[in-house]
Amino acid sequence: MSDTADDLETAGRWLLDEAKTSGLRERMRDHLATHESPDDFKAFRRTVASGTSLSETVDEGRDERV
Repeated sequence: MSDTADDLETAGRWLLDEAKTSGLRERMRDHLATHESPDDFKAFRRTVASGTSLSETVDEGRDERV
């Protein structure tokens, strides 16, 4: 069943979900406006892929599992 804006409960749930993500979306838009996107995405992906993986960054300096 899909959400509709016909009833108040659904509209309230939609507004709460929007409030949870709107701050992150705004920060992402600001970041993209500030930083230029790379012209060559293939080269950019190779550069990012050759760096430290996200799991290694999270585990860095920790002795326990995350």
